[in-house]
Amino acid sequence: MEIERREEENTEKISLEKREGFFEYVKRTVVRELRFVNDTFYSAFKDLFMLFAWMFNVKVTDNYIRKEAETFEIEPKSSNGYAIIGCHGFLSTPQIFEEIGPLLAENGYYFRAIRLSGHGTSVSHLATKAGEDWFSSVVWHYKDISKKYDKIIYIGHSLGGTLGMLLGTIYPLEKIIALASPIQLPIKSAKYARFVSAFIKYWPRSKAKIKANRSKGLATYEKSPLYATYGVFEVGQILIERAEKLRNDILYFHAELDHFSYKDQPELMRKYFENINLEIVYCEDTPHSMLVYGPKKMEIYNRILNWIDD
Repeated sequence: MEIERREEENTEKISLEKREGFFEYVKRTVVRELRFVNDTFYSAFKDLFMLFAWMFNVKVTDNYIRKEAETFEIEPKSSNGYAIIGCHGFLSTPQIFEEIGPLLAENGYYFRAIRLSGHGTSVSHLATKAGEDWFSSVVWHYKDISKKYDKIIYIGHSLGGTLGMLLGTIYPLEKIIALASPIQLPIKSAKYARFVSAFIKYWPRSKAKIKANRSKGLATYEKSPLYATYGVFEVGQILIERAEKLRNDILYFHAELDHFSYKDQPELMRKYFENINLEIVYCEDTPHSMLVYGPKKMEIYNRILNWIDD
């Protein structure tokens, strides 16, 4: 079954009720125009055909999805009636679920690893996306799966987990597993990211991280688009505003070797979700990408399986 090939075929526009001020409006307008100019000249070096396409159709973008980054699904041999959505994080792809996906299917779960809008394509395409685009991707797949399954469990890594908790404030979910998911990152300068992105579009990523991802065969980016980066903070902010609407049981994994700005996330989870059944697992010697790296990877897999089977 081919679920997707090009961007925008499987998204439903969902407003996150953002309040846009005057400066945000000016910035967004400037960004749009600068993006058009940038992509036009970038295409001239990459592909002459793309340059001519830009000249006559400004909607043409390099949004082809790399094969290794596509959404994939696994049907169980004997279904237990449950479906599981797996959602990756920012700058990642569904590839992070290639190991745990088959394990879940062996236990009777239909599993679908979804791709967030803008990911797995080009970094210039991702630079046009934000929180509402990613949430729209999650909602589209949820509604598609709910046509066949009425019991859906959600597993999300990093941004994917934050989106899953936001989904749970609107749609019914059985359980939610969030792995190293940010709720409120203490980076005060982040609120200026979109304004700065009108002048500085990208920020370089760690070469060590890029090398590590490629060694695992993962699709990755060499730079991070600032406009899209702000979307991570945006989703967390809206989730906090809707925190009281979340009623699901949540299993939250915290990585000991995660970024410094993630160290307070377990406490923030307890602060904002004090009225739900929240279980927090502290993973020693574990990096942020806990489904791919680290000595505790199989222990994490087993903990997830046992928790959802309970």
